[in-house]
Amino acid sequence: MLGEHFPAEERQEYARRQYTPGRVLRLHVDFTKPPKLKRLVLVYVGQQPLVFLINSNISTYIRSKPDLSNCQVKLEVGKNSFLDHDSYLDCSNVFDNFSDKDILDAIASSPDAVQGELSKKTTRLILKVVKGAKSISPRHKQLIINSF
Repeated sequence: MLGEHFPAEERQEYARRQYTPGRVLRLHVDFTKPPKLKRLVLVYVGQQPLVFLINSNISTYIRSKPDLSNCQVKLEVGKNSFLDHDSYLDCSNVFDNFSDKDILDAIASSPDAVQGELSKKTTRLILKVVKGAKSISPRHKQLIINSF
């Protein structure tokens, strides 16, 4: 891996620069079934960061629930270089399964974990969705809104 050839201090500095709201990361998650590498978006950075997951499609369950279905933001491959195909950012479910150290260490050890960054237009859409999301706690809403 290319990252291994740089001093640890430089890798940590790179990780700190990339640790920003709207950053798209590809990390191993163990809270999905099955556990796997998954693209996610940082929506709040702090000791207990918050992320939304990027999915290839919208599940039947989510499609059947308007409150959840309305929280899916389409990410088009042509407008997001980090994608291989059109995907969906699930803004109905906030995950706080990582610590800041987990994410910073993952980026420092594998710089290719950083996939890209959401556009300002997509960020504005996410904020609109978050404000109306019934499935996100008021506390998480405020953290996300204040992050962007």
